[in-house]
Amino acid sequence: MTAEEIRREVAAWLDEHGMPRHRFGRSTDMDGLYFTGLHFQYAVSSTMIAGVGRDARRVANWIAASG
Repeated sequence: MTAEEIRREVAAWLDEHGMPRHRFGRSTDMDGLYFTGLHFQYAVSSTMIAGVGRDARRVANWIAASG
């Protein structure tokens, strides 16, 4: 895969600000793509130690359930 092909593929799941399009950390554009630590992923604390664990557990549960 060339660098240009990778850039186009990644751009497909980013918004106009370069941030991933998601719902609570689950990509809305690509099945099986998840994120943690995003600003306001679920709450204000999502980017903080106190909140990222909660979000990571949610993402881990989705991954486990997808089997």
